[in-house]
Amino acid sequence: MLVESIKLLADSSVFDYYSIEAISELELHLRTLVALIEVICKCEIRIQHNVREKIYAELGNFAEIHFRSTEIYEQGFNKVFKAQFEDFNPPSKSIISSNLNISNDRKVYKDGKRNYNIDFLLLYLRDTLHCMRDDENKISEICKRMKAVLRIGFGITSGFVKKGASHGANLPTGNGIELLFKQAFNWKYPISDWYYEWRILLELNSYIQECCLPPKYGENLLLECLWHCVSKSWSNTKSQSESLTNRKHYVNHLLGMEPLAFPHSLWFGALDIAQALIAKTKKASTLGICYYLALESLKRAPSSFIRYKAIEALIKLSSRGMLYCAIIDNDFENYKSPDSVKLHHMIEAIREKSSQDGKLVDTNKNDLKEKAITANSLCSTHMITQTGDFISEVVTIELSCPVTLKISKNFQILPCCKHSISSETLEQITNNKSQPTCLYCREIIDLNSVINLPQSEIYQGTRDYLPKDNINVTQDHSENFSSDDEEIDISKLKSQQKCDDEVINLELINRSKLKSQQKFRLSDSTIKKFFKAPKFLYSSLRKKANIAYKMGDFETSINALTEILERYPKSYSLQCDRAKAYIEYNKFYEAIKDLESAINQKPNKFDAYMLRGITYFKMNKYDKSINDLTRSLEIEPNNASALSQRGITYYMMKKYDESILDLAKSLEIEPINASALSYRGIICYINEKYIRSLKILTKSLEIEPNNASALGYRGIIYFMNKEYDNSLFDLTKSLEIEPNNETLLNLINLIKIESDDASALRYRGIIYYMRKEYDKSFEDFAKSLEIEPDNASALSYRGMIHYKKEEYDQSLQDLTGSLKIEPNNASALSYRGMIYYMNREFNKSSEDFKRSLEIEPNTHMIKEKDKLLCDLKHSLGVMRNL
Repeated sequence: MLVESIKLLADSSVFDYYSIEAISELELHLRTLVALIEVICKCEIRIQHNVREKIYAELGNFAEIHFRSTEIYEQGFNKVFKAQFEDFNPPSKSIISSNLNISNDRKVYKDGKRNYNIDFLLLYLRDTLHCMRDDENKISEICKRMKAVLRIGFGITSGFVKKGASHGANLPTGNGIELLFKQAFNWKYPISDWYYEWRILLELNSYIQECCLPPKYGENLLLECLWHCVSKSWSNTKSQSESLTNRKHYVNHLLGMEPLAFPHSLWFGALDIAQALIAKTKKASTLGICYYLALESLKRAPSSFIRYKAIEALIKLSSRGMLYCAIIDNDFENYKSPDSVKLHHMIEAIREKSSQDGKLVDTNKNDLKEKAITANSLCSTHMITQTGDFISEVVTIELSCPVTLKISKNFQILPCCKHSISSETLEQITNNKSQPTCLYCREIIDLNSVINLPQSEIYQGTRDYLPKDNINVTQDHSENFSSDDEEIDISKLKSQQKCDDEVINLELINRSKLKSQQKFRLSDSTIKKFFKAPKFLYSSLRKKANIAYKMGDFETSINALTEILERYPKSYSLQCDRAKAYIEYNKFYEAIKDLESAINQKPNKFDAYMLRGITYFKMNKYDKSINDLTRSLEIEPNNASALSQRGITYYMMKKYDESILDLAKSLEIEPINASALSYRGIICYINEKYIRSLKILTKSLEIEPNNASALGYRGIIYFMNKEYDNSLFDLTKSLEIEPNNETLLNLINLIKIESDDASALRYRGIIYYMRKEYDKSFEDFAKSLEIEPDNASALSYRGMIHYKKEEYDQSLQDLTGSLKIEPNNASALSYRGMIYYMNREFNKSSEDFKRSLEIEPNTHMIKEKDKLLCDLKHSLGVMRNL
C-alpha cells in the first residue's frame, strides 16, 4: 500500500493547470511524498530500481510546474491570460528559455513570491532517492549510528559517567553536539554536503518523538542541534548560486549526476524543523527560543532563500499568541533591509501563502488564528514596550538553574526524579556528600544514569537578548569549588531568616564566588536548608505564572500559582492573582472561593473586593457586584477602575443617572479610559443627546478603534444625520468585529427611514446584505429602485441577491441594467460572467471575467474565476476542434 501510494504521489500529471493555488497544493503534495518515502526508508523494504528512477524523473516535472505557477503568480492573470486564450498553447522550449534568461531575475521573482519550500523539498527528495539503493539503505545505517552516539554522548542509557563523581572525577560539561555532526558516513554515491547533517537532524527529531525522554530533554536537545546547524551555516558566507535565479540551469542540474544544492540548504532545513516545532509545542520556552532562532536568521540571511524561511517561521509563530503576533509585526516594521519594498512584498506573499495553506489543511486552529488577528488591534506599541521582555524572561527561566538562578550552558537530568539542575550545582552536591540526593525530593542520585543536556549553542545564539546579570560564567568548575571543609556562616543565614523565615538568600551562600572568588563547598547543613526554603521555586514559578497570564495561557498560570499556594496557602496577593486568572478562564466559583479567603484574612484591603465585584458582574449578579464595588470604593474612593466598573454595572441595571455619575468621576481621574467613554457615550445616545454622544464615542474610538459597541452606536448616529458613507463604514467594521452582536442588530432593525428616502433605504439594504439577511436587503433595494429606478448600485446588489436565490434571469436583467449605467463595476461583471458561463455563453463569460480582473485583480472571487477560466479554455478548445 505504501509503494502504491508513492507511485500515485509521484505522478506530476495531476497538476494539469498553473495557478496560485497550485503552488500551495504542490508543496503539500511534495511534503506528503517526502513523509511516505521516510516511512519506507525505516521499514524493511527496498523499492525496485525502476520505481525509484520513475520518481526521480518526475522531479523535473514538479520543478517545471513550480516555476510556471510562480511566473503566473508574479505576472498576474491579466498578463498571462489573453482574450483568445492563446497563452494556453505552450511556446517552444527555446522561447521559454530565452524569456526566462532575460527576465527571470528582473521580473519573475522580484517581489519575493517564490515558494522556496518547494525548491528545498525537491533537493531533499533528490538526495534521499540517492540514498535508496537496491542493495543497501544508508538511512537505516545513519539511524543506528546516531542512536549509538546519543546513548554514549548524552547518557540516555546507563554508562554516561565513567568515573564516580563522588571519587573526585569531574562531570563532563562540553555540549556534545559536535559528536553528532562529526560522525563519518561513507557514501557509495554522490550526495550534497548539506545532506549529511540534515539526515542526522531528521533522525534525531524522529528518535526524540519515539523515545520516552524526560519532558525537558527532547525539545531542548533538538533546539540545541538546530542552533548548532544554523550558527555554523551563517558563519559560512558562501555566495548565492545562479541556480536560484535560472530555471533551466536548476532543472537540468536537478537530474544531473553532479549533486547540486542551494547555498545554506541545511540552514533552511533547520528553520523548517523549527517551524514544525512551533506548530506543535506546548512549551512557552520552546516558542521563545524558536523566535530568537528565526529572528537571528532573518537578520543574518545572506539571500532570499533563507530570508523567506525565517519570515515564514515568524509568521507561523505569530499565530500562537496575541503578544507574539504584535511583537513580530513590530519586528517586521523595524527590520532594516536594503530593499524594503521587496521585503514588504515577500512578507505579504508569505502571509497570503500561510492563509492558503490553512485552507488546504483542515486543522482546529481557528482559535489561534482569531487570537492572532485580534492581537493586531489590541496590542499597541506601548503594550509591546511594556511586555517586550517577556520572551527574554521565558528563555532565561528555561536556561537558568533553579537552585542558583543563574544561566548555565550544561544541565544534568537526574534519573531518580527527572528534575534538572546545572552541572555546577550537581558538582557542588557530589563534592559535599558521599551519597548525593536531589535538592527537591531527597531521592538518591545514581550518577551512572545522569542524562547530560547541553545548552551552550542555545545560550550563544540568544545571549544578546538575555539579562547580562544572570550569566553564570564558569569555564573551569574546579576553580569555583574546593574539597576543603570551609563552611558557610550559618549565623548570617539565621539573621537573614529573621526577615523571612521561609526564604534563604542564595546570594549569601554564593558570596565567596561573587565577591572574593574564594573557593567554597556546600555543607550538609546548608543542603538541608534548601528543603526548608525553596526561594528559587517561588520566584521562578511566579515569573512563569505572570508570563503565562500575559500570553493568555490562564491554565498554566493557575497551575503555577496553585503550586506556590501549596507552600504559602495564606498569601493574599497569590490568592488575588489566581482569582484574576480564574476570572479570565471563566471559572467564577473558584475565583470567588479564593477572594473570600483573601477577604477573610485582610478585610480592609481593596483588591479582593474589586475582583469579587468584577466576578459577580460577569455572573450577571449585579446587586452583589454593586455591594463589593461600593465596599472597595469605601477603602479607595478615587480608584478610577472601581468607579468605571460600578458605572458599567449601573448601566447594565438601567440605572443611567447613577452610572453617568460614576463614569464622569472616573474620567476626571483617568480621562483616557476608552471603556468609560464608550458607556458614557451610549448613555447619552439613550438620553437622545446625539451630538454629545457622537463627540464622546469619537473620543473613545480614538483610544480604542476596534470597540464594536462604540462603532455601532456612532454608525447609527451617522445614519440618523444622513452621513451614510460614515455610517456604513462604522457599521461594517462593527459587524466584522462582532457579527452576532444582538444589541447592534436590534438597533439596525429599529432605524426609522422615511418612505421616500432612497439613499437611506439603499444603505440599509447594503448592511442587511452584509449580514446575509437577503430578504430584508432585497425589500430595501426594491423600495429604493421604485424611487430611483436607474441607481446602478441598487440594481447591482439586487442582481446579486437574485443570483444567490438562483433566480438567474432576473439577476442577469438587473446586472446588465447596472452595467449600462456603471460599466466598470467589477462585482457586477463577475456575477454576470458566471451567469453567462452557466448559460454556456462562453465568449461573453470570458469577456466579463477578463474585464473584471483588469479592474480588480485581487478581488475575493479570484479563486472561482481562475478555475472557471481554465475550464473555459478547455471548452473553447473543444468547440474549435468541432
